[in-house]
Amino acid sequence: MTRTNYAKFSALLLLFAPTALAEEREFLTGLELRQALAQPVEAVSWKGKTLRGALGRITESQDIAVMLDRRVDPSQEIEFSANKVPLERMIDQFAEKYGAAACQVDSVIYVGPSETCEMLATLVALRRDEIRDLPGETQRKLLRASAWQWNRLTSPRELLTQLETEYGVRIDGKENMPHDLWPALELPPLDFASKLSLVLAGFHVTFALADDGSTVRIVAMPETASLTRSYETGPRASLLATSLAERFSDATFRAQGKRLVVAGRWEVHDAVERLLAGESVRPPPTTAGEKNYTLTVENQAAGGVVRALGNQLGKKVVFDVRVERRLTKEVSLSVKEVSLEELLSAVLSPANLKYEIDGDTIRVFD
Repeated sequence: MTRTNYAKFSALLLLFAPTALAEEREFLTGLELRQALAQPVEAVSWKGKTLRGALGRITESQDIAVMLDRRVDPSQEIEFSANKVPLERMIDQFAEKYGAAACQVDSVIYVGPSETCEMLATLVALRRDEIRDLPGETQRKLLRASAWQWNRLTSPRELLTQLETEYGVRIDGKENMPHDLWPALELPPLDFASKLSLVLAGFHVTFALADDGSTVRIVAMPETASLTRSYETGPRASLLATSLAERFSDATFRAQGKRLVVAGRWEVHDAVERLLAGESVRPPPTTAGEKNYTLTVENQAAGGVVRALGNQLGKKVVFDVRVERRLTKEVSLSVKEVSLEELLSAVLSPANLKYEIDGDTIRVFD
């Protein structure tokens, strides 16, 4: 069985099965991580666990690194359930229920206050762009990624000292960090910007880089953060700018010749890059929140359910002529607080049907 198939299989069946900890964990990264997060999780039910224990279970069963912000109470007892939602969405729902949010920083899922999660990945990307402008040797040093782990009762000051030693950079202001003792944690390979940002995030601070890269200074997090990048799209730049603006309400898009210029959070850029590469992605939640849907259906034809949804949403539903027979496939589902994309997937996947949303039209095809 390939590693990708194993990730899918474990997401469906082994999320809560007993798992032995390996001496040296190999975390999912890149495409394998995205695929694992996109896999639906069946009938999750947690009761009597601590919040930290539940997140640790995800790491143990899925090989996904999860870091919990120091401001979120790890010992609170939880009661949580989810059914037929992607693992990524399940983590989002879980974090939201307990007053937090989840975001991705490279190959780490970070769970913390929403005001921190909204900009954490963007700040990492901005600092990394600055590092890429440094002289060659300094740039290579700071972009070097390595795995990181620490023992129980390690203090954040000790972690900053470790980073100074590993990367040869002085961190001004570390002596002012509040005293704290952290639980043991193991993280996948990360570069300097990610490691330092993850340590500082729990104090809602970030860092500023000196011009020569020899020193960084701990500074307060800004109120907002935005990343501007351009993408080669050819003559369709104007059309893409218009269509993407409808999907991503908290970002700006404009055509500049044959390039598409995007200004927004890292999550928006990640989604745009994947869309341009031909992937189907769910737009990330906006900072103002995302509309979610709840639906329970028992033994109803898939085609009829989609038509009813279209009527309720004011969208036209168009079926490919080749899928007529499968529209009568009866489906049963119960989903709560999911996106429109996840709702349509839950309805159509049992009939092996696909869909796309094009403005006010939902197209269903083979």
